[in-house]
Amino acid sequence: MAHRVSWEKANGREIPDGLMVLHKCDNPLCVRPEHLFLGTASDNARDMLKKMRRQTKINWEIAESIRRMHAKGVQQCQIAERFNVSRALVCNVVKGMSWPQS
Repeated sequence: MAHRVSWEKANGREIPDGLMVLHKCDNPLCVRPEHLFLGTASDNARDMLKKMRRQTKINWEIAESIRRMHAKGVQQCQIAERFNVSRALVCNVVKGMSWPQS
C-alpha cells in the first residue's frame, strides 16, 4: 500500500515485522510521512477508541467482563450470547485486538 511505501522511503528502512503504519490524520489514503507512524494492532485499536472512530455494542466495562469470564473458563460462544455480540468480537477482545487492556 502507498502509505507503507511512503513511510519506508521517508524513514530509510523497512517496516519491522509485527508493526503496521498508522495514520495520525485518520485518512487511510494519506501518504504524507508526517502523518504516518508505526504501531501494533493494539496501538491501532487504542488510537481508534481514543479518537472515537468506531461504534460498538460494548464498552470498557463489558470488555473487562469478557476477559474475566474467559479467564474463568467460560466458552467464547457463551460469552458472545451473554452480551449479544459476535464470537469474533469476543475472540478479538480476549486476544487484545479489540478493546486492548490499558
